[in-house]
Amino acid sequence: RPYRYRTAWHIFDEIRHHVEKYNIQVFSFKDLLCNGNVQQLEVLCDLIINSDLHIHWDSQAISRNEMTYEILVKMKQAGCSTLIYGIESFSDNVLKQMKKLFDAATCERVIRDTYRAGIAVFFNIIVGFPGETEADLEETMNAIRRNREYITQIGAVSTCLVNGNSELDNKAEHYGIVLSDDPQTRAKKWWSKDGSNTYEIRRARAEKVLALLQELHLTYATVTM
Repeated sequence: RPYRYRTAWHIFDEIRHHVEKYNIQVFSFKDLLCNGNVQQLEVLCDLIINSDLHIHWDSQAISRNEMTYEILVKMKQAGCSTLIYGIESFSDNVLKQMKKLFDAATCERVIRDTYRAGIAVFFNIIVGFPGETEADLEETMNAIRRNREYITQIGAVSTCLVNGNSELDNKAEHYGIVLSDDPQTRAKKWWSKDGSNTYEIRRARAEKVLALLQELHLTYATVTM
């Protein structure tokens, strides 16, 4: 909860409609994740595999324990070519602060299994979430180094933004952050009350990540600083 999903049959019928009427063969699912309901995802894969459809598709996904090697292989058989994971950090401390439903070890395992299944691996990185330390950043960078051969591309490298009506915006006091009164800089240039996290610090950390990606010859799609 509060994840909402359509049934596998409903999605399959829409895919078939586009294939038959418009000869579409490539689909990009723009939901935030395709695997919020793994059971329905598996049913969808079975429907595609057992049909006469020959499609390719990509989607965003969550790095969760239920993403086994076996389900990833089935996704590949059903035409999945790329998965974009919203990992954000490989530090358990930061993941806990973000209220993620997975830990860093799960992230690394899922990345490797996705690669082994023949699916391209993309994931996003957020730098400077409230509570992140330099040691946390090093954990993320070390994980990228360890998994270099399994990573196709980094989707996005971003400094942490406090968007309007987000968790950080609504609970700024809880997270110990101060927001600017200037609406033009409010999302980007917030700071922590103890001074340990400022825009300048976040930007410097993001630049360290970008330097690492260059060193490892890893490309990235977007940067937000």
